[in-house]
Amino acid sequence: MTNKNQITCLESHPLLLQQAKILYNTGAKKFPKYTALRIDYAQFLLYRMHNKKDALKELMNAEKQKPGFE
Repeated sequence: MTNKNQITCLESHPLLLQQAKILYNTGAKKFPKYTALRIDYAQFLLYRMHNKKDALKELMNAEKQKPGFE
């Protein structure tokens, strides 16, 4: 197995994905107004977890913070 294949395999490992989800949830609870974290979490949910519903929910939570994108 090449190094790139090892990385791809690790990125889709269910236990690692679950741990990443736990870290994102913990961070979102600790820093609820940190919009960039919520957007990053939404991308993780969409592209890694293939969970459109929760990704959209996170984007809506980020929007509620009324971020100033400048």
